[in-house]
Formats: sequence, C-alpha cells, structure tokens
Amino acid sequence: MDTREEALRGNRFSVFCTRHGSAAILLLSLLVGSPAWADYFVYKANDGTIWYTDRKLPRDRYALLAKISTARPMVDCRNPASRSMEARARPYREAIRHYARLYGLDYRLLKALIATESCFDVRAVSRVGARGLMQLMPATADELGVQDAFDAEQNIRGGARYLRQMLDHFGQDKSLALAAYNAGPQAVERHQRRIPPYPETQQYVRRVLRHFQRYLTADSRVAAARR
Repeated sequence: MDTREEALRGNRFSVFCTRHGSAAILLLSLLVGSPAWADYFVYKANDGTIWYTDRKLPRDRYALLAKISTARPMVDCRNPASRSMEARARPYREAIRHYARLYGLDYRLLKALIATESCFDVRAVSRVGARGLMQLMPATADELGVQDAFDAEQNIRGGARYLRQMLDHFGQDKSLALAAYNAGPQAVERHQRRIPPYPETQQYVRRVLRHFQRYLTADSRVAAARR
C-alpha cells in the first residue's frame, strides 16, 4: 500500500493519506490511541489522495469528504468533586501536587483552576487559542518556557508558575490573582487592582474559588473519617 505520513508536532496525531482503498483500516488506526472526544476529517486532495486528519486542511487543495465526530464523555464540569471529574483529574494528580509544592501553592487551588479552565481536558483549545489543561496562550507559554502546551507536565508547570507570579504581584490575594490569570494583570491594574467588571472574569473567579472550597471540604471529610 502506498501510504504517506506528514508529521505534525505536538500531542496531536499526524495526517495520513493513501492512494488505495484501505480507508477503513487506516481510519481505525488513526482513531486508536487518540482522544475519545474529537472531530476527524476525511479529505480528497487535488492529486486524488485521501487524507485522514483531526485538523482542517486548505480548501483550495483539499475537498472535504466527511467529518466524523466521536462522542464526548459524560462529565459534570460544574462539580469538581464528582466521580467523573475525579477520574479525569487522576492522571495529573502527582504533577499537580509536585508543581504546587515547587511554587508554594495550595494544590487544591491549582486543581480548582485546572477544573475551571479545561475540565481536565489536556487537548482543550479555547476560541481565542488558549491551550491545554491550564489554557495557556501561545505568547504566555513561550514566556514560561512551555514548548508544548498539550504536554500535561509542561502545561501544569507553566500554569503553576504563572499563578505564583500573579499571587506575588497582587499581594497573595487569590481573587485578584485569578482575575489576572483570566483577564491579564494589566486589566486588574487598570481597574485600581480590583476584579475587572467583565462578567466572564467575575464568574471565572467565583467558579475557581467555589471549586477550591469544594476540594477543601472534601479533604476535611476524608481527614475526619480517618480519625
């Protein structure tokens, strides 16, 4: 079979194409090991090759044949203490604790921020281009030394470092640090070091702190049960 692969960097899988009729086998190999919640595209190139990818290709060279949407898992992102959310958080538990210790953060605050930012979806991308678990913008990721925002370890390290910077800048005030994480420190400064009057930012700060309190409560219950 004449098959080519064009490598694309990062934690996204590559683009595959074939000239022959093994589409089902190739598409199956594309889906195995990939996230269970994603969109996949099938294109026909101008030269007749068929391409399978999780990315949109230029319309002037590729005709879209099909879009395949796999089901998203049933997760209650509003309740960080739910079993589904805890299951999503489990692969990152050690990294969260490690970088919380490294940067002098309460790991439950860091965990609450991730729950709010991405619902523990390592491949999350926002409408403005923020990426990964802690939704780092590309420019911010570069400043923090994060080379691959879809790498969980790098993303958590960068996000934890940035949160530490915001806490130090705003006198350890959690609300202002979270507002700065969401809207940028300049926005907080412009509003006399108060949470900016943006509905999204105000709701964001409340949500993170609410999740933080839920994690504190959950830990207290576990500690009480062990006595």
